[in-house]
Amino acid sequence: MLGLSKNVHYGKQEYWEKRYVELLTDPFDWYQTYDTLKDIITQYTTKGAAILNAGCGNSTLSQDMYEEGYRNITNIDFSAILIDDLQAKYKDMDPSFRVLQMDVRDMDFEDNSFDIVLDKGLLDSVLCGTYSTQNCKKMFKEISRVLKSRGYYICVSYGDPDIRLHYFDHPDYEWALIMPSPHKIFKPNVDQTTVEFSDDREKNKDLYHYVYVIQKHAQIHSPVAQRRMSGSFKL
Repeated sequence: MLGLSKNVHYGKQEYWEKRYVELLTDPFDWYQTYDTLKDIITQYTTKGAAILNAGCGNSTLSQDMYEEGYRNITNIDFSAILIDDLQAKYKDMDPSFRVLQMDVRDMDFEDNSFDIVLDKGLLDSVLCGTYSTQNCKKMFKEISRVLKSRGYYICVSYGDPDIRLHYFDHPDYEWALIMPSPHKIFKPNVDQTTVEFSDDREKNKDLYHYVYVIQKHAQIHSPVAQRRMSGSFKL
């Protein structure tokens, strides 16, 4: 998928329940697949890591990771229709591969539960809904809460840094953006062999999806270059 369509209520649960009634049998990967994200994800996780796929949808991301040896994967989504279907689909998986109905803004997990939180299009959906800024803050506070210290939040978005970074920037989240993130990945419809770049920087932004890698309790002065959030971030 290239981006979110205008005038569609992606932030509303009712939209997703209706969507999954109509399209439940067809797996759908927003933006990118595991194959295109693998080189980034594997830099920050291990096969034994506790992974949360937040707003999992009917993507094959978790299934593809499971087939590569990742076992401790928890998938959450607030669509009851979707979760019922996924629980039946994955009933023969290892018990550590969980599928739960849950709202990312109010999760039932204990503090410091996960090494990795994956978000592929979830933030963008929240920002398309009503009360988007308030809901984004609730989501980020919960993600930070369930992340372990030094854990990573990996967010895939169509939003470039100029329009996304300020949402991540709040001292309550206790995290920092890890350089060289955000990583840029060509959108699936871009032919990399023939792509032509424009002199207009704004037009070039539309060629990519952006992968933001954010670490909780990051060691700001470590050898790994990092950009501190909470007010001192500069592009």
